[in-house]
Amino acid sequence: MVVFEDDLWRLFSFYYRLISERPKINAAHWLKTYAPIIRRIDTDIAPQFPKDKVTEARARAQQNPHPTWRGIAL
Repeated sequence: MVVFEDDLWRLFSFYYRLISERPKINAAHWLKTYAPIIRRIDTDIAPQFPKDKVTEARARAQQNPHPTWRGIAL
């Protein structure tokens, strides 16, 4: 997987959208389908970037999500 610094806002917008949908998704389905995505972002992708850029992208995604991940049902 290739992720560039410019992709972080979009990536974390997706991340927080998944988190927001978690209560609406069957727990077994969540664990099988979405939990590995969250884990991959946290353990494999985010550590590859400067912490300040990750923090900035996370904050931006929470305050103003990318339009693709704003207000849609999964």
